[in-house]
Amino acid sequence: MKRLNNKGFTIIELMVVVGILAIAATIAIPTINSFLPNMQLKSEIRSIYSAAMQAKSEAVRRSENCALTFNQAVSGTTYNYVVYQDDDRDCEFDVGEPVILLSGEFPPSVSFDTSKVAGDGISIVDNDEGNPTIVFRPTTIPTDNDGGFAGGSVYLKTETTDKVTKVVIAQSGNIRISNAEEDEEEE
Repeated sequence: MKRLNNKGFTIIELMVVVGILAIAATIAIPTINSFLPNMQLKSEIRSIYSAAMQAKSEAVRRSENCALTFNQAVSGTTYNYVVYQDDDRDCEFDVGEPVILLSGEFPPSVSFDTSKVAGDGISIVDNDEGNPTIVFRPTTIPTDNDGGFAGGSVYLKTETTDKVTKVVIAQSGNIRISNAEEDEEEE
């Protein structure tokens, strides 16, 4: 008996595989499109959480007040948030104060949620320049522009799915990430 030597695939087999891949891609693309903005939201909210934690830990390490200010201009560029050492304890970024962290830009699908807090989506007291600012003392207790205990929340949302998440800074200095919708249901 003679053996046939089959090497490779037939054109029909290749077309079936390509068809299956096309169907799978058609099903997967909407899922990926909704998944990506939510992942970007989680990444940005973790970045704000990390910035607040860094301001708090740097205040202890440096034995100096360290501030987290939102919508802050540094050298002509406005950043979503900036962490810096507040040498003169005025809750404002001044030229010459050491910058610890400058934020990057949010992805296009992520923004501050202005529907939660009128104006900028941040419920932290403004400094004299009109920027929401919270300052951590070396004792880790947050203070505001008036020198009192401070706290507040920063709300971020996705433009495509309207999912909202927030970073909460308590007056005790505790910092946490919270789902805004779940918190509203509990209240």
